[in-house]
Amino acid sequence: MTPETLLDGKVQLYCGDNRDAIAALPDNSIDSIVTDPPYALVSIVKRFGKQGAAAAKGNDAYARASAGFLGQAWDTGEVAFSVDFWRECLRVLKPGGHLFAFGGDRTYHRLACSIEDAGFEIRRMFLWVYGSGFPKAHDVAKAIDKARDDRADILTVTTFIAAAAERAGMSRADIDAAMGTSDMAGWWTSRLIRRCQCPNLMQWGALKLLLGFGDDMDAAVERLNARKGEPSDTWKDAEVVGEYDRAPTMGFGDHRFDVRDQKIRELSDLAKQWDGWKTDVKPALEPICLGRKPLAGTVAENVLEFGVGALNIDGCRIQADLRNEGRFPANLVHDGSAEVIALFPDSVSSGGKQTSGHDGAMRMGRSSGDGANACGLGDSGSAARFFYTAKADDHDRVGSKHPTVKPVDLMQWLVRLVTPKGGVVLDPFAGTGTTGEAAFREGCRAILMEREPAYQDDIRRRMRLALSGPDERKRESIKAKEPDKPFEAGSLFAGLT
Repeated sequence: MTPETLLDGKVQLYCGDNRDAIAALPDNSIDSIVTDPPYALVSIVKRFGKQGAAAAKGNDAYARASAGFLGQAWDTGEVAFSVDFWRECLRVLKPGGHLFAFGGDRTYHRLACSIEDAGFEIRRMFLWVYGSGFPKAHDVAKAIDKARDDRADILTVTTFIAAAAERAGMSRADIDAAMGTSDMAGWWTSRLIRRCQCPNLMQWGALKLLLGFGDDMDAAVERLNARKGEPSDTWKDAEVVGEYDRAPTMGFGDHRFDVRDQKIRELSDLAKQWDGWKTDVKPALEPICLGRKPLAGTVAENVLEFGVGALNIDGCRIQADLRNEGRFPANLVHDGSAEVIALFPDSVSSGGKQTSGHDGAMRMGRSSGDGANACGLGDSGSAARFFYTAKADDHDRVGSKHPTVKPVDLMQWLVRLVTPKGGVVLDPFAGTGTTGEAAFREGCRAILMEREPAYQDDIRRRMRLALSGPDERKRESIKAKEPDKPFEAGSLFAGLT
């Protein structure tokens, strides 16, 4: 596999499977790895299949993964949780070289265990804390009123199918084999009300031919299929107490809404008992695993021989006051949003001592223009200023539709912490190429690997714009998002500061 050369050779892009690409890299050739692997945020059931399903193919974990985060097919753990893959990363990394790998808060443990099992030392967990994001939680009160009570009717259908299968002398495995399904026959023939499932119309027609039964249940199956996706009669008949122009960001107390008809409805008395109960919280952080390849000798020996093995602490201090060296970097990084700043107490530091007050007030500390919060002895303000702030820029996305683009400032700080000047940074899950741009800004070289063609185009665009100013990046971002929209130079940058 031959890489593309970008930014005058400073960045190499391998287009294809990173397992094939990394095999082409020589041993001990990489100074650091900074990457954001897929988080595999699909359920365990979806990853492995239901009980009795065929065994997963291949040796990698979660090879059966289907739709992932926001429906992205690439959001699987087949590589990100593969010990064999991280063992390859260990091979190409120089002794003492560090690895930064982002993880999802629900699946981080699998990522970290895979990295450790591959031979890395787990050095620290970092946290990237942010105020954006939204909860994809299930509203229990709304679910109670929208749930249809069709289980008894479905059980009648599945009991009918089970009897037909017995008459035909076909087992559930026989039905699955003939239908080309995996464990669906167990649901279609269940005599348990909690396990029964009605086949869709195409499946029903195939089952009729396979099992040789007549049209007795056609009307029931058609009615049940017509109701799929529809709310219950309780919901549809509930009192409408208002309408809205767009989906609100919060509920309405004892009322709930539906995006399909823009109506706000009164909850039933039963549902009101569970008003305010949901199945998840708002996501506000992502863990980052810091690992290190074992040293070859002492730290001093390793650093002198390979140029890696330690962290660039002074180069990553949080400072804006030239009178002092700044505060030590910590394993907490945040986005400087109002939501995050409000979580920190006010603090006054003097003579190396810090005092805090929890009066509930939100007083921002001084802030530098490069994304790092101000600090210094004798200063005061939110304690958030003690930690590096990576502010997301409007143009970090450069027009990409990737759902998890990280701020370039964040990736640059991580690259600086673990990579010597002129070193080589590897990102085997490159996405839109933020690590590549970050490495370029830090005077390093980067090797990127990306399988998805759409994101490969994003990387090429990002590298082309790496030296451009904000106006050019904005123009290209708009062109990427709306390629058919006429460009109006007179109005594009209106209101920019």
